[in-house]
Amino acid sequence: MENTFRVEIYTPDRNFFSGDIESLVCNCVDGEICVLKGHTPMIMAIDIGCIKVKQNGEWKTAVCDAGFGEVKNNLVRLFVGETEWMQNLEQAKAEIARLREEEKAREKESLRVHNENAIALARTVAELNKKN
Repeated sequence: MENTFRVEIYTPDRNFFSGDIESLVCNCVDGEICVLKGHTPMIMAIDIGCIKVKQNGEWKTAVCDAGFGEVKNNLVRLFVGETEWMQNLEQAKAEIARLREEEKAREKESLRVHNENAIALARTVAELNKKN
């Protein structure tokens, strides 16, 4: 596309994202910045927060740790700490909620079995006391 530029997002352990995009928005220590094709060269200090990329007309959001970035010749390179797509975080939260519900169900079942066993033990003790 004619209105795109290249962005590369790196974390300490991987190349998080590389691609041609239409727009980049990220939190910097001086405030939010939007980068479009032809942006003036600059160095930026990235703050903890969100990085938003618009690719093929759709926005994707990632959360990230602090870092720094460079804009030069229609290439943006960002070097940040831990980073993850918001969609992945939402899926992880849903999975955690599902696992918690399963654990609650197991606890409820375990309590039911415990109560049944306690009643059976009480009956057995009562029967033994009758015989003695």
